[in-house]
Amino acid sequence: VAAVKMNLPMWELFIRGILCNWLVCLAVWTAARTTNDAAKIMLIFWCL
Repeated sequence: VAAVKMNLPMWELFIRGILCNWLVCLAVWTAARTTNDAAKIMLIFWCL
């Protein structure tokens, strides 16, 4: 698994990084929009 990940093309790593950061920002934004603690936990894990 590690050998495959070390040989990925640069553009694929760049796109994966952008998508990962987008999902983290989405999780933080949705959690900030709700007031219910259970809903926050569900939304964070749904996004991540």
